Amino acid sequence: MLNGELDALDMITDLPNDPAFKGIDKVQTVGLAVREEREGPLSLLLASAGVYRIVPVGDMYMRSAVEPYDGVSLASPFTYTVYHRKRNKLPEEQH
Repeated sequence: MLNGELDALDMITDLPNDPAFKGIDKVQTVGLAVREEREGPLSLLLASAGVYRIVPVGDMYMRSAVEPYDGVSLASPFTYTVYHRKRNKLPEEQH
């Protein structure tokens, strides 16, 4: 039994140190059932603790194609990312 949000975060952060979870580095999914004003701040804390997927507690069984599975986008084997940065114009080239 957890006594609050901080206990949950501590448990998630400590999982890699638990012998029962040897080889597990992060948590796949956390279901949230909190007041709306707590959802944003708590989601940021969970993401910083290494949680891959944060969803409403009643939707944990559902998954869309854009949600990560074990930290990997399901579409990633079929796609690639292209990064394009334009060069900065020199002062004399700016008008």
